[in-house]
Amino acid sequence: MQAWLKRLTPGEALMAVILVLGLGVGLHVRRPPAEPVSAPAPAPAVQDVSVMFDAALLRHTIGDAGFVVVKLVDFECPICKQFEVAEGARLRALAESGRITLATVHMPLNIHPQAVTLAVSAECAGEQGQFWEAHDYLLHPYDALASPEGAPRPVLDADALAACRADPATEERVRADAELALASGARPATPAFYLGTRHADGSVRATALTSAASVMAEIERRIGMAPVL
Repeated sequence: MQAWLKRLTPGEALMAVILVLGLGVGLHVRRPPAEPVSAPAPAPAVQDVSVMFDAALLRHTIGDAGFVVVKLVDFECPICKQFEVAEGARLRALAESGRITLATVHMPLNIHPQAVTLAVSAECAGEQGQFWEAHDYLLHPYDALASPEGAPRPVLDADALAACRADPATEERVRADAELALASGARPATPAFYLGTRHADGSVRATALTSAASVMAEIERRIGMAPVL
C-alpha cells in the first residue's frame, strides 16, 4: 500500500485515501443491524376450533349449568388416567356444586386395543345407573397401598353386565358416540376438553383446549373463580 501511494502525485494519493475510507464507511453504514431474538409466544389456552355437540351425544352428564365442559375419554389412555388422579375430584366438585355441567363422551383410540372393551363396560355399568362409578374406577381404581383415594369397584349385577357386554348394540353405541363427535368437528385425541354453552335444544357449541394441563385454569377463569394454586 505504502509503495503504491509513493508512485502517485500528492493529489492522487489524497483521493485514493478518501476513496478507501469512504468505501469502508459506506460498507459499515449499509450493514443491517442484528435482529433481536425473541422467545416464541406461548400457545393460547383455547384453540380456534369450534364444535357443535348434539344433545344426543351428551348422555353422560353431571350438573345442569349452562356452562358445559365436554370431556372426550379413552379408558385405556394413560394421560386420561393422570388427569383423573390429579384433577378429577376438582372437576367433579365443580359439576356437583352446580358451577358447570360435566359431560363425558367416548373416544376410544385405535392405538389402545382394550379401549372399546373398557368403554363397553362403562356403558353397561350405566345401564345399571353406575356409569360415573365405572368411569372413576376405570381411570383411577382404588388400591389400598398405591391409590387409597381411588374409586372402588362398582357393585353390579353380574348376569345383566354379561348380557350387556355381549350385546353388539352396546359396542355400536360406543363407536357411534366417537363417530358423531368426530363428525361434529372434535379431534381424535384424549383427554380432550371442549368448553361451551348449552343451547335451548340441549346442544353445546364449544371450543377446544390446547392441553389437559390448562383445563382447570381456563374453567375457573370462565366461571369467575380464583385459580387454585
